[in-house]
Amino acid sequence: MKKLLTILMLLAASLPLWAETFLVDGIKYEIEYSRKVAVISGGSYSGDIVIPSSVKYKSFTYIVTSIGYNAFSGCTGLTSITIPSSVTSIGKYAFDNCTSLKEVKIDDSPETLSLGYNGSGEGLFYDCPLESLYFGRNLSYEEGYSPFSNIKTLKEITIGYCVSSIGNCVTSIGNYAFDGCTGLTSITIPDGVTSIGIGAFSGCTGLTSIYLPKSVTSIGRGAFSGCTRLTEFTIPDGVTSIACFSGCTGLTSITIPNSVTSIGNYAFSRCTGLTSINLPNSVTSIGESAFYDCTGLTSITIPNSVTSIGIGAFESCSGLTEITIPSSVTSR
Repeated sequence: MKKLLTILMLLAASLPLWAETFLVDGIKYEIEYSRKVAVISGGSYSGDIVIPSSVKYKSFTYIVTSIGYNAFSGCTGLTSITIPSSVTSIGKYAFDNCTSLKEVKIDDSPETLSLGYNGSGEGLFYDCPLESLYFGRNLSYEEGYSPFSNIKTLKEITIGYCVSSIGNCVTSIGNYAFDGCTGLTSITIPDGVTSIGIGAFSGCTGLTSIYLPKSVTSIGRGAFSGCTRLTEFTIPDGVTSIACFSGCTGLTSITIPNSVTSIGNYAFSRCTGLTSINLPNSVTSIGESAFYDCTGLTSITIPNSVTSIGIGAFESCSGLTEITIPSSVTSR
């Protein structure tokens, strides 16, 4: 028994205490479990902060896996932060009231990064004057708490491209991810991204161009609604349904591939700059109010493949003086 107790005491002495905290290079950490640590409040957080993926303490090496609740809250001198690929979660209020934070870099990783929200009940970076964002991994967040929505100062977004043994690092742009980012002017989506979420770029009134790769097969409802300066757009091959351009008043040219079978409800409503549109023979349905109030539309050819046209599909299209409904349409 005495020998057993001695062994247990030696083992206990060799392991760090749970919840022990320590400071390295101005960053404060809390030991969690299995040689993992979280970044917590209480460090010297100002200027440009680069969080390491691992840190040494008392002869042990710890992996930095999270940024804790309130970690950088109120750090008004923080100007930029780099988050390593080892971090898989960022807690609520982590960047609340970081009034000088202009640049965020989230390193590439095949693992999804889970994001909390801030003290105003908005996205994690809502009250930060961000101008530049880089991310190279999928981001997840609670519905209604998009981390970057409504940041008017955000001008530049760079999405990383990397391939790991388990696939591409970034495969989706989440729902309402950047809605209301009125300062954003252009963005390139890298190959490997397969889906653009609901309302992802809605209300980005400064957006003049966007490129979608061939890998994109799904574009969510209202993804580009209200992007009033967007003038032309090419839908990638593989997309089957469109319902994402409502209120794009500057849109004058749209290319729709043969993969599209459905023009959804309100797809092009109030796109007053559209004068003509070609629907491919793959289209079988046109949704309710799909072209509502497209006052500039003067011509459209509805292919014989269409079997359904929704209520008000061409309502208030004052410039469309003549339209031929094919005999294939059985529901309207």
